[in-house]
Amino acid sequence: MLVDRRTKARGWCWERPATAVCADPRLAAPGHRDRAGGEPQFGPDSVRLTVQEALLLQSFPVDYPVQGSMTAQFRQVGNAVPPLLAAHVIAAATGLTDRLHHRLGAAS
Repeated sequence: MLVDRRTKARGWCWERPATAVCADPRLAAPGHRDRAGGEPQFGPDSVRLTVQEALLLQSFPVDYPVQGSMTAQFRQVGNAVPPLLAAHVIAAATGLTDRLHHRLGAAS
């Protein structure tokens, strides 16, 4: 996600894969962090996500039910296996990749 510092407008960066969604409402900039060397994970350019945005990034529907406090909801989303990842793993394990690609193509 990119943030225009002047307007604070948020927009997604489509030129690279999404940053991993962790059990935290903050989305860090991409790249390695030397946490052992004292480099913070989240800097001033970190963006706060809503639970719905985190769900979408993980390929869940926006109205997917999560429960508990905000922290618990982010933990649920961050710890979950994304549905599209699970579908691809199952399709590869069962040899049904052609069927999956056909279904995903029909859904978009």
